[in-house]
Amino acid sequence: MTKPFNIKRIIIVTFIVLLAVLFALEFGPGSRRSTAQEIASEVVAQVGTKKITLSDVLGAINPEMEPLLRNPELAELVKGYYANILEQLVDAAFLEQQAPREGIAVSNAQLLAHLQQNQAFHQDGQFNPSTYQKIVQANLGLTTVAYERELRANIARYTLQQLLQHVSYVSDEEIYAEYTQNAHQADVRFVRFSPAGLAMHVGAPTPKELAQFIEENSKTLEETYQQNIHDYQEPERLRLRHIFVERPANASDGVAPKEAAEAARTKAEALSASLQQGADFASLARESSEDLETKANGGDLGWVEAFQLPPLLANTVFAMKTGETSPPLETHRGYFIYRLEERKEPSQKPLQAVQQEMALSLWTQQKSAQKAYAQAQQALAELLKGKSLDALFPPAPAELGSLASFSPRPSQDKPVAVTTGLFGIAHPSIPKLGDNAALKNLIFQMTTPGPLREIQTLGQDFLVMEVIERQGPTEAGFERAKAGLRETLLKYRAQQTQADIVKHMKATEKPQLFLEKLNKLSNLGS
Repeated sequence: MTKPFNIKRIIIVTFIVLLAVLFALEFGPGSRRSTAQEIASEVVAQVGTKKITLSDVLGAINPEMEPLLRNPELAELVKGYYANILEQLVDAAFLEQQAPREGIAVSNAQLLAHLQQNQAFHQDGQFNPSTYQKIVQANLGLTTVAYERELRANIARYTLQQLLQHVSYVSDEEIYAEYTQNAHQADVRFVRFSPAGLAMHVGAPTPKELAQFIEENSKTLEETYQQNIHDYQEPERLRLRHIFVERPANASDGVAPKEAAEAARTKAEALSASLQQGADFASLARESSEDLETKANGGDLGWVEAFQLPPLLANTVFAMKTGETSPPLETHRGYFIYRLEERKEPSQKPLQAVQQEMALSLWTQQKSAQKAYAQAQQALAELLKGKSLDALFPPAPAELGSLASFSPRPSQDKPVAVTTGLFGIAHPSIPKLGDNAALKNLIFQMTTPGPLREIQTLGQDFLVMEVIERQGPTEAGFERAKAGLRETLLKYRAQQTQADIVKHMKATEKPQLFLEKLNKLSNLGS
């Protein structure tokens, strides 16, 4: 028998394919936005006789992504996004060429029926050829001949997907295996006893107690120090000043965003030139910086570590020499000019310098863990006597229910009962508790409701748990789910076949890719 499918993966892949179909029919190569004329026809890939242009890639961009594409700090991610779009277009082109090989041809009648079903082309409730022509030309920038050619290809691809699903086969055994995986359901109530929530209630040790604790735990402290030695480093730090010039994101005072951005660039370059000619940095910052928090003190940022700056800025600033001034550094917010006043090299704190701090932290951890475990033991004892967790630890009030459902970890020494809700054995994680395969196995070993008879651990926390509902597969349930599962599995198998077709065609009919031309798209967003 074939290995059963993972239903979650099937649903996800099915959803992606549905999006791909919509993408192909509505936002594929036939969709166009205004594109700089000089690059619109640049060919970035060729699959057989099918040419894919930069304009096609632009037409497939999700409009919600466009502000991110203009952010210079995301340049590398943007390149990957464009490459991913191109890969989708190449795959679609291969499927378009495979369709006629499978005997798929879209007739004029089918094409006309599809056009007539599109409400955008209607006027007075009916398909209107004049409206159709105007929308295609004005909104998509295409002739009707070009639009119909691409629409015909899109319909052929979709028909191929349906054909692959029709010829796919899934056995009853596979369907039952998938049903069984998802029919096992459990609803669990639990209480989390967190040492972190009790840390503030652990009293500090006396000097004598702390000294004795250090002596008794010297080996543990030494090992902890070595294992976390990087935590006891003083990182490299720079004393910086900066001048900031904001680049407005929107029009203001009648000035268009593009003009405002150019004015910001010009101002930043003029300030940089003044500094190169010997202007005092602090004085210039007081006069011209647009950072209101540091303007008055000459742009003084104090001591700064690398993590406090965006990576692109940190890479430049931390490579500077003491006394050096940077050129204007562009970000999505505007331009930064930095001056490096002083540098402190990284250094290592010795164990003796941090030993008391480490010992106090370890003391608090141990005492709070002991207290949390004692609470868990008492709760489990009451649960095994027949009391329910929600009676022992009433859930959060209704008005806080949604918050409690997302934040079951107690913030103080008053834990509350939380329910997971029904979830399946195939679910990737336990709701509100996360991914824990061992704990999930314990839950589903129980065939009837009842308490888990031992305290469970999750990270540093202790859990007392009871299964309050347990469901399993039934013949009636299988019959109800059978048709829907068969449909889902057939779609997934068709998608696998489609992916195999594209993979084979890529290997035997290698597409021509001109990936370097994708870089031209970045210039359009600036």
